[in-house]
Amino acid sequence: MGTPITKRIQNSRKPTYTGGMEISVSANGSGKAVPKQNPSPAKQKKTTEGKIDEVLGNPKRKARANAEQRYGEDSDSARHATSAQYTTESIRNKMPLGLGNSIGGRIIAGGISNVLGAAHEAKGAYTQLKGGRPIKEVIRESAEDMTNNFTGSLIGAYGNSKMDKSKNKLIDKAVKFLPDGLVKDTSPKKPRIIRKKPNKKK
Repeated sequence: MGTPITKRIQNSRKPTYTGGMEISVSANGSGKAVPKQNPSPAKQKKTTEGKIDEVLGNPKRKARANAEQRYGEDSDSARHATSAQYTTESIRNKMPLGLGNSIGGRIIAGGISNVLGAAHEAKGAYTQLKGGRPIKEVIRESAEDMTNNFTGSLIGAYGNSKMDKSKNKLIDKAVKFLPDGLVKDTSPKKPRIIRKKPNKKK
């Protein structure tokens, strides 16, 4: 015996999920496939900064893990300094003929690291200014971060270029004298809009 018409109508109104698409189905059975609301990170388009970080061996990610392991989440100065250290060391490692261990190679690697750090801060500053944060706060925080980056680049240019924890003691000593990189944000906060995702059919 066939399915009752009332049951078929109820079923037709329920969303159907297949593979990587969310399907919206109307009562008459018609519907249009739409992409998932939250695509997987692997499918998201990488920024230029992300591509450079990947080529350099992900110094930012490694620095965050290192700093947070020692300082917890309150590790902005250590994270920036370690990130610049690892970036400098990675650039040194990629120089041909051992140039990364020469005085000139170390200076060049540190310079490139600071340029990349400045570009990151400029991007962040633009976003904050666009969001209404006072310019004095943005300038102060960016200056503190760039100071921490510069210190980290010096540590990265000194000694080995292993991109590991071998220079943690140098970073720890430097952090005691570095600005924390955390400036209070007094800009008006905009309410976050959270869109609920429909529950999948079990």
